[in-house]
Amino acid sequence: MKDIEDSMEVIDLKCIKIILPVILGIAAGYELTSQFFSELIPVLIGTQGFIYPLVLYSTLTFTILFFTIIFQVIIAKKISKPFFCCLMLTYFIIWFAALFYRCYYESYFIVNPLISFLDSVSNWEIFMQSILNVFLFFPLGYFVRGKNILTTIIFSVVISLMVEAAQYIFKLGFFDTFDCLLYTAGICLGRLVFRKIPLIFNKL
Repeated sequence: MKDIEDSMEVIDLKCIKIILPVILGIAAGYELTSQFFSELIPVLIGTQGFIYPLVLYSTLTFTILFFTIIFQVIIAKKISKPFFCCLMLTYFIIWFAALFYRCYYESYFIVNPLISFLDSVSNWEIFMQSILNVFLFFPLGYFVRGKNILTTIIFSVVISLMVEAAQYIFKLGFFDTFDCLLYTAGICLGRLVFRKIPLIFNKL
């Protein structure tokens, strides 16, 4: 009876390791596509003909697979260095495009973070964009996983201010202190996860 229970626990654990990354990957991929790529693709190729839905659904599939692989790697805690480099390269391409490949906006400051916070809790779309901002900076926590919390916060604040300043200067968005807090939270959350679940590089 004990052996059967142990076997069931092993099977349940394996199922969780398989199903959980897929669920998280679908959620993250769908949000990134709906919040960002669904607006970017019409700007690039328009919405006429069969090309638009083909590119949109291909992008959705790619982002789901990309995030599923990331969550599988985090749960399995093992990855090859070449594959890790490819994932990070893809991540930084998505990161740069999501933050800087935008239409021009009027530049202005939102100094009080409570203004954007209240907007996010009262508007579902803005709320999901806020969640996406957190997870967009989550992987950067890997690079400060071995640092203390003060160094992590300083690193996070500097990166956040640089991103918001660049968006303001080039009129790609507005300088929002609430976004800075979200970016910082994402990096700190990533640091915590990668400290608790360190990646092990497979030997070639």
